[in-house]
Formats: sequence, structure tokens, C-alpha cells
Amino acid sequence: MIGKPLKGHKAKVNSVAFSPNGMWLVSGSYDKTIRIWNVKSGKTVGNPFEAHTGAILSVAFSPGNNYIVSGSADKSVRLWNAATGASVGKPFEGHTDTVSSVAFSPDGKTIISGSEDKTICIWNANNHELIKQLKGHTDYIESVAFSPNGEYIASGSYDMTVRIWHALTGEPAKKPFQVHTDRITCVSFSYNSQLIASGSYDASICIWNVQTGEIVGLPLRGFNYGITSVAFSPDSSNIVSGSQDGTTCLWDVQTGAQIGKLVGHKGWNLVDSDGWVRQGDGNLLLWIPVEYREYIIYKSVTFDFSRFFHGSDWQKVYTHNVHM
Repeated sequence: MIGKPLKGHKAKVNSVAFSPNGMWLVSGSYDKTIRIWNVKSGKTVGNPFEAHTGAILSVAFSPGNNYIVSGSADKSVRLWNAATGASVGKPFEGHTDTVSSVAFSPDGKTIISGSEDKTICIWNANNHELIKQLKGHTDYIESVAFSPNGEYIASGSYDMTVRIWHALTGEPAKKPFQVHTDRITCVSFSYNSQLIASGSYDASICIWNVQTGEIVGLPLRGFNYGITSVAFSPDSSNIVSGSQDGTTCLWDVQTGAQIGKLVGHKGWNLVDSDGWVRQGDGNLLLWIPVEYREYIIYKSVTFDFSRFFHGSDWQKVYTHNVHM
């Protein structure tokens, strides 16, 4: 790890991104603020950006380093002046549910956003008008990305598919990519625009050929929990991934071999496939009923222990087959 962790947000940090010039880092948080950090000093720059009324789930710099786009649980997309922190123009409004992911086009002229309303919106970055809304996914969209050559948009969804769209027309470019067996959380293009990596809560990473729509090799495995983030190296030869198990792994794209593993993040392991929340040492902490598990994994929550049962009383959680 280089330097100390950056601290300043008052709640969970959901998204981070480097500026293209490598000088700044932007972060978005459940505390409803955006912060800019100086990469060299690790210190915050200016005051937090505030305007969203819900958790901020995704942030990205514009290609020219001048603007930041953000997506929020308040169903809106906002544009910010990176130097002043001022909100630029009116919010981009058109989604009917949480905005999970945002990205700039390589030329900076358009913005895309993916939402839990199952749609992708393409926006004019200058006048904030909606250009087109893409429909096809059947569940929440968690991640969207532009190809570096600007030709394609990729999206990953809870419907367990990756979809490719023509950026210019918004039409599907390929049939849905489907190998994952659980919700897809992240997608990323290689820098040569030839490959897409997708990560899923099935604890695997898939690499896809953009032109053929076929999976390249076998899924990458070696995790105890779901994948939350993937990114290619600049030369497109490696993939880095982040997982719920607190590890960051490095993979060789050509061979599929894991070539590095970084362990540094601490905290609870989240809900396992059997419903148990485990501490970092693996000891059982508490069991979560099926209908609440996705909120423990994906949302910021506060536990109410007023009806918490433990020891020999655990069966009181259910009475006459009706959940209390």
C-alpha cells in the first residue's frame, strides 16, 4: 500500500476514479458528498461537493479533467466543476430509480448512466438533454462503460447478462453475453477496446471478446465472495479485481492465472451464501433471513437489535411459519 488510507467521508465510499492527468482522485459516498483528493499528498482539495439528496454510487472525471459526473440514489445525474466544486447546470433527470453507474464518452460530449430502473440513458453533456434511453435488461443495471474507441457501450445487470450497444445509435450490437450464474456488479473495457471484463456475485470474472461475443477462456475464480470491481491495465495484459472478501487480485489475461493478491482491507465479511454474516476471523456473527440479504450486501443499513435472538432462543425468529 502506498501511503495511508484517505479519510474524510462520514459513511461508506462507493466509487473512486482517477483524473486522466493522474493528479486527482474523486470519491463518492453514502454521506451524499463528493470529495477531491490530491494524489501526491493524500489530502482533500477544497470543500465536499454537496447537492445530491441521496447516496452517491458512481463518480467519473471528464477526459479533459475539468468536470466530474455523479450518479445517486436520488435518481439523478449531476455534473460538477472539478476546480470549484460547483454543480453545473440542472440535474440530468429521466431515471425513475437509483442511478448506479455513470461514465463519460472518450470525447467528453456524452454521458451514460445505468439505473435500477433497468435502463441506460445517453445524455448530451453540454445541454443535459436526454439523447436516448436504452432498454433490454430485465433487472437492475449496476455498471456501464464506454469503449475507449467510443464505438460501444457495455452494461452489466442483475439479470446476469452483459450487453453491448452501439454508442452512436443505441441499438444492441450483440446478443446478451450470459455465463455468470449470479448478479453482475461491474464491467470494464480493455484499453484496446477488444475485450470486456465482467465481475459477479457468483465470485468469478469473465473475459469477453467484443467482436465475437464469446467468452475468452474459462471464468477466473479464486474468491470466497462476490466481485465488486474490475479494471484492465493500460496495456490490456492484466486485470485487477476487488472482492467482498477484502482482497485485490491481479490476473494475467492471456493465461487466466492469478499473478498477485493484495490483502489490506478489514471489516466484516458480508453475508455468505448460507445467510451468515461472519467476522474477519471466520466466526459466525448473525444469520440474515433470505428476503433481507441483498440489503445487507448492497445498501447502507442500521441494525435494530430489539428483536434479535441468540443462543437457544434463535428459533423464535419464526413463529408458526410466519416471519416476525
